Amino acid sequence: VDAVQVTVTVSDDNGRFVGGLSRDAFHVLQDGRPQAISYFAASDVPLELTVAVDISGSMMPSMLKLKKAVKQFLSAVPSRNAVTLLGFNDSIFALTRKTTDPAERIKAVDRLAPWGATALYDVIVRGTDMLGRQMGRKALVVFSDGEDQGSHVTLEDVERRLQSSDVTLY
Repeated sequence: VDAVQVTVTVSDDNGRFVGGLSRDAFHVLQDGRPQAISYFAASDVPLELTVAVDISGSMMPSMLKLKKAVKQFLSAVPSRNAVTLLGFNDSIFALTRKTTDPAERIKAVDRLAPWGATALYDVIVRGTDMLGRQMGRKALVVFSDGEDQGSHVTLEDVERRLQSSDVTLY
């Protein structure tokens, strides 16, 4: 390949984010040899975010807490960042697609109801694919209480897909 995107987060000894770093603060090595940094963007690059929410039957007892946590998380995402919201159980449902409207995000969470099994691996692969290969910061955040049950892909498939992408999984 001609270029590889490397996403970096810098924190200090106390775990606080460090901003304002320039290109000169970074060095990239491949097999011990310095590589040129052809493009550099600071932390103000918009984030494309996919949030996957487990709505399987096992979530029934904690659904109110889950909705509250997801809403709180989404409220903290600046509106300039595009958010795709997925609900998943043994199927995957797109609830919003690349929306920057905070009210639309919250409304989508309010509509969630639990049922079905947990296709955790499937939603990670689908979310990674949906984020695509475009340049920029991309993250997949998964809210779930449990193990995979009934995915069509394996854990090894998930690992390979994440390793070949530039998506950060939380």
